[in-house]
Amino acid sequence: MAHFNIIDRIYFAGERSHDRGDKKVSGPGAIAMGLLFPLLILLDKLNKLHLLPFGKQLSILYVCGSFLALFVGIWRYYVKTGRHERVMNYYRGKPTDTSTYNYAYIIGWMIACLVVTLLIHQCDISLPPRQVL
Repeated sequence: MAHFNIIDRIYFAGERSHDRGDKKVSGPGAIAMGLLFPLLILLDKLNKLHLLPFGKQLSILYVCGSFLALFVGIWRYYVKTGRHERVMNYYRGKPTDTSTYNYAYIIGWMIACLVVTLLIHQCDISLPPRQVL
């Protein structure tokens, strides 16, 4: 029996939505879109500590580069390890293999990541001082 987790289910939901004609969503994109919110907060905190070179001028480049690296890393992991086929074969044909369930998983994942981002921002969890880093 294969061991799968919620991230695999989100990956399946994105890939299945992409297969059914929604070209805006893919497996790695569904995972990376949720992780984009905490990544933005982290980059903002690094910018406030002046740990990012060039400051605000290239901040959009940092975000795009980080998102692209995250997307490519997730895609490589699933394709190179063969996990893509195992996940798709396991979840395909299940009673929850409908577009409603798939979008519910994707939207729920984004909401969960947004809540974590708001908690990090509101609790003022910060990085160590620059001298420590």
